This record gives sequence, structure tokens and C-alpha cells, in this order.
Amino acid sequence: MGNKNRFYDDEFKASAVKMVVEKGRTISSVAKDLGVSQPSLRRWIKWSLLKYSSGVQLSKIIGSQ
Repeated sequence: MGNKNRFYDDEFKASAVKMVVEKGRTISSVAKDLGVSQPSLRRWIKWSLLKYSSGVQLSKIIGSQ
């Protein structure tokens, strides 16, 4: 079996986060289109919003877990 851990660069992650935060796409659709897991995308969004304090309500984007 191959290694399923993949490395995504910061530019890729930022682009994925923008699709959800700025363009209003759902996490599930972006994750599916990009071939990443929903938990990974949620983590990137959470980290990005906390890092940049954009004022967007985190719970509205990632939902309750």
C-alpha cells in the first residue's frame, strides 16, 4: 500500500479556503472537487480564520462538530 499522507502547499490550501470563505461554496463540494478530506479542509479554514482574524463567523462556515 502506498502512503496516503499528502502534502499540500500553502498556496493550494489558501485557494481551497477562498473557495469556501469568499465564494460561498460548501466544504463538501470543494473537498470533493479538490480530492481532499472534509476534515482537512475544515482545519485549513479554521487555522486561516484564526490566523487572519477576518471577522467571518467560524461556526457558520465549518458548522458544529
